[in-house]
Amino acid sequence: MKSERIANTGLVCAFLVMFIHLEQVPSAVGSAPWAIYSFVRYVLAVAAVPFFFLVSGYFLAGHVGRAGWWKQAVVKRLRTLGVPFLVWSAVPLLVFSVLWTSCDSTGLCPRVEFRPSSLAAAFGCHLLTLPEANRPLWYVRALFFLVLVSPLLAAVVRWGGRWTLLALLAVYWTVNPWSLDAPAWWLGMTGRVFGTFVFSVEGLFYFSLGMYLRHRPVALGRPPALALG
Repeated sequence: MKSERIANTGLVCAFLVMFIHLEQVPSAVGSAPWAIYSFVRYVLAVAAVPFFFLVSGYFLAGHVGRAGWWKQAVVKRLRTLGVPFLVWSAVPLLVFSVLWTSCDSTGLCPRVEFRPSSLAAAFGCHLLTLPEANRPLWYVRALFFLVLVSPLLAAVVRWGGRWTLLALLAVYWTVNPWSLDAPAWWLGMTGRVFGTFVFSVEGLFYFSLGMYLRHRPVALGRPPALALG
């Protein structure tokens, strides 16, 4: 039952991620479509990416401590994350930069120039940018980096418990992914891009929270769960 609930929630969150990237949105402030869009986009959809980070940490924590678990986890993610990352970087690169060069490619899969630095950025090898051929793939890259450091995270979470989570939450709020829209934020844009799209501080907190909850589950009744929601 638990796995079915997680799978169903994952499907809902996948649709919410798609909703985040809508371009044609209601612009009449105060209208019913604008209110519905604002509620879904800024109340519900903001939970989608944290959910995926949390669940990834939760499932990985179930293997921590087994012989060779980290090597197995990395090899598995090279297949389940690395191969799709390469494929879904190559597809828009081929479509928009080779086959359909007449289109106005300025969105999430922009046209890529055929030079070494641009191609490196296109496939996520430039660690101060998004994966330029398919920008939403930043999540896949960030998740893989978290898996790479998961032995350290598992040890720190086990040692520090809730205090570790509070410290990671403080780092998350201090860097603040939403600061990309705040030009006067204390951290420079390069640091904010790195902490948002490369080694995600948001992902770091929720991934660690998932690892914590695997071994120290928290049960919530419906009223407190609705209140937290």
